[in-house]
Amino acid sequence: MTGRTFLYLDEATVSTLIGDVAAAREAVAAAFAAHRVEPALTRPKLSLDVRPGHAFQSMCAASPTLGLAVNKWYGFTEHGIDASLSLNDLASGRLLAFMDGNAFTGVRTAAISAAAAVHLAPSDSRTIGFVGCGLQAESHLAALGSAVPSLSAVRAFSRTRASAERLAEKAHAMGLDAVATEDCAALLAECDIVVTSVPMRPGFQPFLDAQLLKPGAFVAAVDVGRSWIGESLAAFDTLAIDDRSQAGDYAGLIAGRPAPGYDADLAALCAGEGERPRPGERSMFLFRGFALADLAVAALVYRRAIESGAGVPLGR
Repeated sequence: MTGRTFLYLDEATVSTLIGDVAAAREAVAAAFAAHRVEPALTRPKLSLDVRPGHAFQSMCAASPTLGLAVNKWYGFTEHGIDASLSLNDLASGRLLAFMDGNAFTGVRTAAISAAAAVHLAPSDSRTIGFVGCGLQAESHLAALGSAVPSLSAVRAFSRTRASAERLAEKAHAMGLDAVATEDCAALLAECDIVVTSVPMRPGFQPFLDAQLLKPGAFVAAVDVGRSWIGESLAAFDTLAIDDRSQAGDYAGLIAGRPAPGYDADLAALCAGEGERPRPGERSMFLFRGFALADLAVAALVYRRAIESGAGVPLGR
């Protein structure tokens, strides 16, 4: 392609090129480990809020290691998320690809959680619980099942019974012992890994008590921890985030725990720094989203597109 053309990749093509969830997890882990050595350039998520649960957001990152830069733009409402990504060459600034971002929404987020779980979740985890059973839960079911192969059982809790049953059916089709439950406290007490992905809505109040968690449990707080009662977070021995540079951006997001302290970030974990939680110690991985993960998966998709001849070249 010349400097006046770029590659267009639609949703179906992006989904095919991402391939298996392990590849996305490995790409994210490698990018974060490199970020520890040669920091990427990033900015916190920029949000244009229309009303609770309705916003437009932008995330960007540039990696000297990858030689690429990305910007993701998306809108989300009660109807879902609609996203797109532009990928540029870092040195020249040239637009290389414009790709659908919807396929990224679940995959890259689940890849982040899975990369953290490799280092924080009990290595012999058997049971995983989901509080919130939408797209993120489905993506995390696949990603964490790959990252923690000892998992054999699923417990699903949702505000709507139907979505919990759908997730349980998907898990059962994967050969897992899966049950939709209305007892959230029992889920917390039973599960080795808990994924919370509860959406924000008007009048939302935290309802999960971390003190009810099974000793040694790992929590992936995809919902920025909004589901968790702030005062109960003292039950965690380890609090980790995606990137320490965004730590201040989390202040006040969890009720009752303004400006929390963090013990690790994903770059340090992926670089092999620190120790695993000891048996019985609970850990939480909390994140709003870090554009380096989008860049890592976009780079994977673009490389595979060039290798396979996928996508449509378009002129400027």
